[in-house]
Amino acid sequence: MTDTICIQRGQWLPLRFTFWADPEKTTGVDLRDSTVTVSESSLEALSQLTPTPTEPENGIVELTIGEEHSLQLDIGRVNWFKLEVQFADTNILTPKIWIKADG
Repeated sequence: MTDTICIQRGQWLPLRFTFWADPEKTTGVDLRDSTVTVSESSLEALSQLTPTPTEPENGIVELTIGEEHSLQLDIGRVNWFKLEVQFADTNILTPKIWIKADG
């Protein structure tokens, strides 16, 4: 993941994340028996986003920031969210994923 996602307020933006099982980033985490959610966020609009494992066997999750959500972003690099992958006996939590919104 890069440090900051840049977006214009009111813009629609599809995002794609890969959860890696190894430091070399050659094998994705198998997400088939998991639930992926936005666990924390700086704004209510970001907590409403719905991450979807589109290639769960390869650790790939997609998420779209829609126009209605991006209009609620604060200007600047002050918006953030965290993704959480929950398995039966463990979980994976990302660091803050920052969003810089321009007006």
